[in-house]
Amino acid sequence: MRMEAPPGARWFIALSIMLAMSVWMGCGEEPRSPGGGNVDQVERLWRVHERAIERAVEGAIKDDEFEQACDFFATLTGIEVHGRGSYVGWVPTDETGEDLARLRKWYEQHRAELRWDPTEGTIRRMSLE
Repeated sequence: MRMEAPPGARWFIALSIMLAMSVWMGCGEEPRSPGGGNVDQVERLWRVHERAIERAVEGAIKDDEFEQACDFFATLTGIEVHGRGSYVGWVPTDETGEDLARLRKWYEQHRAELRWDPTEGTIRRMSLE
């Protein structure tokens, strides 16, 4: 005696398998820029460091966030964010606000060249030729 699944069960099983495969195949994938870098990761990391500079300019310095942001931007862009050492750590100077404006302009001009480097967990600049 042969048992058959009810007619609706076949569709349910087929759809379940297709859904499971599509989730599995797309697992962990995020939108990528044309050069292969992860756009969301680039934007997120840039904004984290940008906000650290912004907060420092406004007078809110948290741990070594400002110093890390200064290092990040100097390495990536070549723009030195002005700061000075004090008893609380690296703090902004009068020029830091101008540096932030230069960083924002640089980002608008070079954003298409930035790629996420998953092995290093940071952003790299790729030349567009």
